[in-house]
Amino acid sequence: MLAFDSLIIKAAYASRVPAGGELAVDRHQFSAYITTWLTNNSNVTLIDQEITTIDSNAITLFASGPLTTPKLQTTMQELLGQEYFYFYDAVAPIITKESINFTKLYYKSRYDQVDSKDYINCSMTKDEFDLWVQALITAETVTLHDFEKEIYFEGCMPIEAMAKRGVKSLLFGPLKPVGLEKSNGERPYAVVQLRQDDAIDTLYNLVGFQTNLKFPEQQRLIMMLPGLEQAHIVRYGVIHKNNFINSPVLLNQFLQLKNYPNIFFRRANYWYGRICWISGNGNY
Repeated sequence: MLAFDSLIIKAAYASRVPAGGELAVDRHQFSAYITTWLTNNSNVTLIDQEITTIDSNAITLFASGPLTTPKLQTTMQELLGQEYFYFYDAVAPIITKESINFTKLYYKSRYDQVDSKDYINCSMTKDEFDLWVQALITAETVTLHDFEKEIYFEGCMPIEAMAKRGVKSLLFGPLKPVGLEKSNGERPYAVVQLRQDDAIDTLYNLVGFQTNLKFPEQQRLIMMLPGLEQAHIVRYGVIHKNNFINSPVLLNQFLQLKNYPNIFFRRANYWYGRICWISGNGNY
C-alpha cells in the first residue's frame, strides 16, 4: 500500500498509536486526515447526499462500507441477486486510563518483541478466571430482532459467544497468557490486555472484548477484573450488522461484477474499523 502511495495507509501512519506489532490508529485523526486530503484535492468532488440507485452503464465504484443505508442495500441486493448479505460484527469497550489501578497491572508486550509499554496487562489467577467466565457466560445479551440471523465474523467474535464454545477458547484466544510473564517470571493463568486507543494516551481498549452484552453487564464484568474495579467506561461494546458480498462468485480478478463490468467493489481493510467487502480467496 505504501508502494502504491495509498492515502489510507498514509493516514494510518500519520495517526498511529502504540500497539506493539499491530497498526492501530487514533480514529479521529485518521478520519480527519482523509477528509482534509479529499477536500483539498482538485480532482475530487465531494457530494454529500445519499445514493439509492445505480446506473449499471456508468463506471461505478462501491465503497459504502459495512453500514450501507437500507435503500442502497436494497438496490445492491437487486443488482447482485442475493437473498441477504450480512453478518454481525462487534466492537470492544473503551475505558479511561486514569481509572486503572496500576498497582495491580503491569506493562508488557507479548514476548517483548516490541516496546514493552505498548500494552497494559490485567492478570488473573485460575480462581479469578473461573469466577469471571461463569459470570460472562450467564450474563444477559442484547436480543436480536426476529428477522435478523446471527452470523458472526470469526475474526471479531463477541467474547461471550467465544466463551460459550468452551473456556479454553479464551485461554488460547484473547486471554492467552503466553509471552506475558510478570517481572518475577510467573505466568498468570489468564491475561486481559489493554491497548492505547487515542494519541494523547487517555483511553484504552480492552483487546478482544468485542461484545453484545447489555451495558450494565459489561460494567459488572469489567469491574470484576483485578485493577479495573473503578473502571470508567467511555464507550460500551456493541454489536452491529455488516454487509458483505460473495466475491468469488460475483467478481472477477479485477474486482468487477461479472455481469456488470462497469461496477467495481473496493477492497476494505477490516482492522481500520471497516469490514471486508470483498475477499479474493472467499474468506470474510
